[in-house]
Amino acid sequence: MLQLIIPTLYVFYMGSKLIFAVVWIFLSLNLMTCTHRWVAYPQNVPSYEKCDVLQNGIQMLKVPGYEMSYITVPDCFVVRRQKVSIAITIFLEEWRKKQPIHNYEKVRDNANQLLIEFNDNIRTVSAYDHAGNFVKNRRAKGLALTKTIIWVKMEHGDLLCKSSLVHELVHTAIWANKKTDGDPDHLGLKYSGWSHTEELIMKSTNKRLCELGI
Repeated sequence: MLQLIIPTLYVFYMGSKLIFAVVWIFLSLNLMTCTHRWVAYPQNVPSYEKCDVLQNGIQMLKVPGYEMSYITVPDCFVVRRQKVSIAITIFLEEWRKKQPIHNYEKVRDNANQLLIEFNDNIRTVSAYDHAGNFVKNRRAKGLALTKTIIWVKMEHGDLLCKSSLVHELVHTAIWANKKTDGDPDHLGLKYSGWSHTEELIMKSTNKRLCELGI
């Protein structure tokens, strides 16, 4: 097998030193290696909307395609703003297809004014689990703080489809329709709004994002 991959190694003798021609090997291995990178090519974007890799500290970035939606990131490598835009767009598509009860226009308008904070902070909360049971002192993966403010725990290398982003988007969508809350107890009986339809929307959205490598 190696004979098919590695070309002939030429050895040149010069004085008392042996010089090995390894350039061929290097080029061959690089050409035969399949690499994958997710790359966006923004054009004519104002500098203040993009992430500055030379800047230290938290930056606020505009989400492409959404008028008043922004994300905050501790650096430029936690999550790309373009990926967040794709995630929101797919979520809205799934909501429109699968949710006939809650008003789509309210959810869409709410998605145009989101502030999403991404970082790897540890937050301990007392809240409801997915089944509606109240639990104390649990580490949160994300929070819908209001109908337009979200926090998502993200570390370098994490995928959005494996984060709580879409889960929190469901909370904000319910909040936009109810106006009182985003159904904090999920499938519990104390609050209303979250149903198996929302479960399906969340799972199908995350599935599509994972297929895109996002």
